[in-house]
Amino acid sequence: MIQRIAIGLTLITLMVILFAFWLISTESGLQWGYRQAQSHLPATLSVSGISGRIIGPLTVEEIRYNHQGSEVIARQISLDWNPRELWQSRIDVSNIDIQSLDITLPES
Repeated sequence: MIQRIAIGLTLITLMVILFAFWLISTESGLQWGYRQAQSHLPATLSVSGISGRIIGPLTVEEIRYNHQGSEVIARQISLDWNPRELWQSRIDVSNIDIQSLDITLPES
C-alpha cells in the first residue's frame, strides 16, 4: 500500500514538473497561460499578438492601456530576459525593444 502511494506521488510530481516545463518553455504553453490570464486582466488593458516563450524571447504585437482619458499604446515589443534571476529576487532583462510607443494624455 505504501509503495502504491509513493508511486502515485512520484507520478503526480513528475506530471507537475512536465506541465511547468511545457508552460514556460513552449509557445503553446505561453498561449495557454495567456488565455488563462486574460480573464484576470483589467478591461483597460489589452494585449494582442503574443508569441515566443515565457522564458524568452517573447514578442507582443500590441499592448494598449486606457485609464481616465489617458492612453498608452506600445507596438512590436520584443523582450529577452533571464528568469533564473527571479530566484535572487532580481529581474534581469537582457534586451527590450519597442518599435512604437504612443502616449496620449487628457487635456487639462
